[in-house]
Amino acid sequence: MKQNLLTFLLCGILLIGVSYAQNRQVSGKVTSSSDGSGLSGVSVQLKGADRGVQSDENGEFVIEAPSDGSLIFTYVGFESQTVSIQNRSVINVVLQSAFENIEEVTIQIPYGTIKRTSFTGSESTVSSKTFEQQRVTSFTRALEGAVPGLSATNGGGLPGTNANIQIRGVGSVNASSSPLYVLDGVPYSGANIALNTDDIESVTVLKDASATSLYGSRAANGVIMITTKKGRNHSPEVNANIRTGFQNRFIPEYDRINSEQYYELMWEATRNRYVAAGDSEDVANQKASDQLIAGLVYNTTNVPNNQVVLPNGKFNPEARILYQDSWEDALFQSPFKQDYNVNIRGGSNSGNYYISLGYVDEPGITKFSGYERFTGRVNADANVKDWLKTGLSIDGALGEQNNFTTSSTATSNPFYYTRMMGPIYPVWFRDEQGNKVIDPVTGEDMLDWGVPSQYGTRPYAGNSNLLG
Repeated sequence: MKQNLLTFLLCGILLIGVSYAQNRQVSGKVTSSSDGSGLSGVSVQLKGADRGVQSDENGEFVIEAPSDGSLIFTYVGFESQTVSIQNRSVINVVLQSAFENIEEVTIQIPYGTIKRTSFTGSESTVSSKTFEQQRVTSFTRALEGAVPGLSATNGGGLPGTNANIQIRGVGSVNASSSPLYVLDGVPYSGANIALNTDDIESVTVLKDASATSLYGSRAANGVIMITTKKGRNHSPEVNANIRTGFQNRFIPEYDRINSEQYYELMWEATRNRYVAAGDSEDVANQKASDQLIAGLVYNTTNVPNNQVVLPNGKFNPEARILYQDSWEDALFQSPFKQDYNVNIRGGSNSGNYYISLGYVDEPGITKFSGYERFTGRVNADANVKDWLKTGLSIDGALGEQNNFTTSSTATSNPFYYTRMMGPIYPVWFRDEQGNKVIDPVTGEDMLDWGVPSQYGTRPYAGNSNLLG
């Protein structure tokens, strides 16, 4: 018994010793990369644990940590840093500032650039990285949420459409509130700029009255200055990128009832009208069954009109639905987007150049809508003399935009059309057996227009078919 107790105590002492040997006291100092001064209040946290310490007024710290652990250093205004201990007892860390030196930052202004410290107006700059990350067809869409005080709206959602931009609210009740666009120093009166986002170096938004100093009243609603990419003083560099992908609606369409449920619901509505007119329940039920198809016009089953829904309000179990076309499948799609770009840039002491070609094909989620565009750009600069520098900037774009009308509730709006159309009404004209009818002239399937010459006048959107 004594021997077992002694063995147990010895094992416990050894385990405590091993556990203690795995931890060590780590000390050090945290300094700033700019001037080497100690940083007070730096958070020093053991990675994977919920304990840590803060540096003192001199930037020094002491913490108990495992020999194989890591320490995370974080401080407001500086980039965080993770350091492995690696059996060290002293660790000194230099934190880098998370902000650019404002003395070195330049911004684009009318006819030149200026250091930010010398600029007294209000501006925001969006770099090319923003456009690379968002991959939008129109550069105005990339400004959404990237510039404080800028509102970008696009109610239609048509591919290739520029957003409606307003800077600091509505500038006029009657006149336009759109800003002035300036592309490489050339003013544009509107946002109809078919510009390849791959060619953009930066976009500077001037927001206040200082923008009117050179452009006058045209800049009363602000100025959006676009700077395209230029050549560089190095050997030729070729860049190419291909981006493809599918697009889908972020919010799916509502769930729909099927033809059987639709017949039953319309039978109930018909029965309620007869009851409201004074008929008894039994009489109203029978009338609803007899007159159901007279109101709906279309009988898509294999039973007579007065037997589609029985007087008890249930769909006839002997009936069979011959067809049920999906208007949603006929009018909507999951489009495949393609975006191809290639450019070459280079230069020497005597000049530089930038040449690019681009192609984008962006179909819309509604069929027969989309945007296709070819773009090309040449930017070249030549140093003719020490005192003379010339430049050439040529760009061209060829685009085609197709669309459905989606801004109204008329029968030309595919969203409204599919939601109002009952599931019993077909996309394609059918015979009595439910088979599609071939057009003898075109050899293609005939569309159902909901007119008397076919089944009869459709209650909703008669004499119309958006596929036609």
